Amino acid sequence: MHERNLEPVYLVLLGIVALFFILLVIVLVRFLRRTSSQRRAKEIAPADSSNKQQFMMATFQGVIQRLKEQERELERLHRLEKERADLSQRISENITRNMPTGLITINRSGIVTSSNPAAKEIVGLKLPENMHYNQAITSHTGFSEMIEDCLQTGKRYHRAEIEVTLNNSMNKTLGISVSPIDSGKEEISGVVCLISDLTELAALQKQVHMKEGLATLGEMSAGIAHEFKNSLATISGYAQILKDEDLPPSAKNNMKAIWKEASQLTATVNEFLNFAKPQQLNQKELDLCELLRHCVDEIRLHSRFKGINFGFIGRPLLYEGDELLLKSAFGNLLLNAAESIPAARGSGSVSCHVQNSSNLKPHRILIRFKDDGCGIRREDIEKIFIPFFTSKSEGTGLGLSIVQKIVLLHDGKIEVESTAGQGTCFNIYL
Repeated sequence: MHERNLEPVYLVLLGIVALFFILLVIVLVRFLRRTSSQRRAKEIAPADSSNKQQFMMATFQGVIQRLKEQERELERLHRLEKERADLSQRISENITRNMPTGLITINRSGIVTSSNPAAKEIVGLKLPENMHYNQAITSHTGFSEMIEDCLQTGKRYHRAEIEVTLNNSMNKTLGISVSPIDSGKEEISGVVCLISDLTELAALQKQVHMKEGLATLGEMSAGIAHEFKNSLATISGYAQILKDEDLPPSAKNNMKAIWKEASQLTATVNEFLNFAKPQQLNQKELDLCELLRHCVDEIRLHSRFKGINFGFIGRPLLYEGDELLLKSAFGNLLLNAAESIPAARGSGSVSCHVQNSSNLKPHRILIRFKDDGCGIRREDIEKIFIPFFTSKSEGTGLGLSIVQKIVLLHDGKIEVESTAGQGTCFNIYL
């Protein structure tokens, strides 16, 4: 009985022991698995760490390589940009250096900061830095006013035509364009000046206007002169008839005076007609030196000019021109030069010099007539080519007008330099 009561207890204990054993086995299996995993992890960990380091090193080296390549590309692009900038600067400098228009840059203080060779040639002197523009071109010409106005207000001037007097005392006609240099801060930091030498163009325009004026004058006056000539012929004819009649002495003297004055006036009208009528050039090749030497020899034969020394300098020079008209012009200038020497002095000199040079553009020949006579007053120099203007007691005042017309017909120009009491020099450019 007692043994039957103990049997369940043994079964319970046996179950507890079996459960404990099972739990122990489970714990032991898990422990062994964990230990094995840790061992494997320890064996694998060094290899993974090494791979990660290698990967990181490879990535870093790749980044460095790409950076180096980008740096080389940037250097190449920078070099190309610098070469393009240098090329652009050289082209700009070459254009500026060789352009026929003068270029001057002036800063805010009026100091010349740069200039190209054309500007230096036009202005006629060197334009070093730190030179004020007033030192190159005199201030009374209007050039200074344009520069100052542009610096103060930013006003632009386009091809303003002005007369200037340079430091070498040369007078020139210049076309000037002035533009402001904007600093980007709404203020003007300087000006740019473009300068063109219009002296030859202005002279050519003046010659064209003179030719047109002479043509107009000829058309207007030819008819009047012919009427005068007809009337004078009638008066001279009647005076000639009456002069031969049996008249009282006083009447004969009056007829002689009428005939003399009518003849003189007829000569003046004929001379004016020669000046006014259109001239047709009979051009042919001739030796200018031979023609001039012949003119000098002719005037040297005049008895009233025996005390005057006539000189001639020149070499054979061929030229296409009207021989008769040129001879008339040269003879007129030589006669005026000889007559300018006072007879009371008893001596003097008249020289004629022919020069052939390519530096006389657009002309190539210079003929100079120089004397040491009484000269021309300053106030009369601008009037000497006006018809009928004369300072002589006798004369028509048409001589120099005819000379100028002949020179213009040959596409030349005539200039005069004179000082009262010292002499005169006429320059003919052909």
